[in-house]
Amino acid sequence: MISTPDLAADTTSRRPAGATGSIAVWTLALMLSIAAAGIGLSMVLQSDAMLSQRYAARDRQLLYDALHGAIHILDSRRIGDTDSPHSPPMQQLLRYQNELASAGIQLTTEEISSRINPCWISPMLLEHTGLSSLLLPSWTPASLQEWRQRHEPGINPDTLLEVFTPHARDELVTLFSPACIHYADEFSLYQLCKELSPAHAGSIRSAVQDIRRNGIQVSTADLEHLLGPAAPQLLPWVTAEPLFNIHYTPAELLAGLLAHRLYAVPDPPGTLQRVLRHRTRYSIEAAELPQLLGIREDHRLLLLLGTTSRSWRITARTDRTSCTVVVMRPAAYPKANLIPAPPAHHRIVQHTLQYAALTPERGLYETW
Repeated sequence: MISTPDLAADTTSRRPAGATGSIAVWTLALMLSIAAAGIGLSMVLQSDAMLSQRYAARDRQLLYDALHGAIHILDSRRIGDTDSPHSPPMQQLLRYQNELASAGIQLTTEEISSRINPCWISPMLLEHTGLSSLLLPSWTPASLQEWRQRHEPGINPDTLLEVFTPHARDELVTLFSPACIHYADEFSLYQLCKELSPAHAGSIRSAVQDIRRNGIQVSTADLEHLLGPAAPQLLPWVTAEPLFNIHYTPAELLAGLLAHRLYAVPDPPGTLQRVLRHRTRYSIEAAELPQLLGIREDHRLLLLLGTTSRSWRITARTDRTSCTVVVMRPAAYPKANLIPAPPAHHRIVQHTLQYAALTPERGLYETW
């Protein structure tokens, strides 16, 4: 079943000028919207009676059916399955897109989790990978960190997007990915813990400092133990899963990760080309990554690069109407005993419906 969040608790693609709210509070609202069993997508698409009278209900119903089918296909993946353009669900989705095209509906699906999240990105990661070039010329990793610490709490997450170049904002940055226990900025992770479980934020921060100082690799199954009594509040929104799916990570980001000066990946340019060639032809399984990348099985790069995805942007269009949803898949924690393992189903966390002409000047939008 497709579920949508409570509109009062959901996020928007753009907020009014001057709107504020801490990253952690915004993230909490996003988390709750994912977890909550909301009303069906059909109710969302039919929420404005006046607009439904003004524009054809047929288009809206067609979009609802198209999106329902796409999310159902994404939900067919099993926990632990590889997400790639060659995986069975994505091949099924491609056939589904072709069927819709013959009926006059254009459906596009874009993986958007394998990108940099400005809410959690560590300035050290930006610096060591050379990805600091994605920031505007007036910004550096250090100035970003200083500004983020000075204004937390109270940062509108959308504001963080504005410190990146237009190209990065469009192609390389996302707000729809979790905080990785191994690589999230320590201060931002601490602020999140303070919002969700203030009594345990200090002990979690100490534990995170310890695992990073000693190079301990926390598995997905062990993350609950590390979080202790705060696990019910933080799982699965703090994750030990790799953040970047090697199949979908933009080549520009992948080049930076492979060139990380502390990882010593052999021949980063050659390795990048080998990965790009391989992923265009085959699905890459997690067990194949060490050999493909030329690294050990316990290499820290594998804490960043994996084979699964968390969020997708799906758009369905007719000649006069367009609807876009962002869906996220909660992580699965097979040994989590404090709370039930989260469902594998994708949850709608953002929705935009545009009527009439598909141009900002003439279109009429609903966004929440």
